[in-house]
Parts: sequence; C-alpha cells; structure tokens
Amino acid sequence: MGGWFTKELNTVADYDVRNQADLQRVKEFASIREFPAELMAAFKEETENVLDSVAAEDARFAAILEPWRTFRDGISEWHSLAERSYLTQQSQI
Repeated sequence: MGGWFTKELNTVADYDVRNQADLQRVKEFASIREFPAELMAAFKEETENVLDSVAAEDARFAAILEPWRTFRDGISEWHSLAERSYLTQQSQI
C-alpha cells in the first residue's frame, strides 16, 4: 500500500510515539489533569456555534457539515466502545 494512505498512517503512528514519550517528560515537572466536564461542554457548544455560523455563510461547507457530524457522532460512539473500554481494562490488569 502506498501513496497518501501510507503517509497519513505514518503521521498518526509518529504522533502516538512522540506524544507518549513527551507525556513522560511533562510528568516530571507537571501534574496531568483532564479538563472539567463543564469546560468541555462549553468548548463543544462554542465549536458547534462556529461551525453553524461558517455553514450559514458557505454553501460548500454547509453541504458537508451534516454528513460530517453524522460520521463524527458515529465514530465517537465506536471509539467510546472499542478504544475507551480496551484502555480502561488494560490499565486495570
């Protein structure tokens, strides 16, 4: 397999390798905390507002926004089931 897919896959793999290594360095001098749920909800709400306002002014953007949202919501559900469940279980073993 070659072309853009290989490049994209390599980019994702590089991202994972570098981030886990960098996280260990950051943990040497900082506490790692998740954003509070209220803040994440506010981020999501404002993101949706911005997406809607861009779609209101750009027909091409509007044409892909709803199908993209459907995909995003579906993939989010999948990751919640597959990835989060797996990682939670692995951290408890």
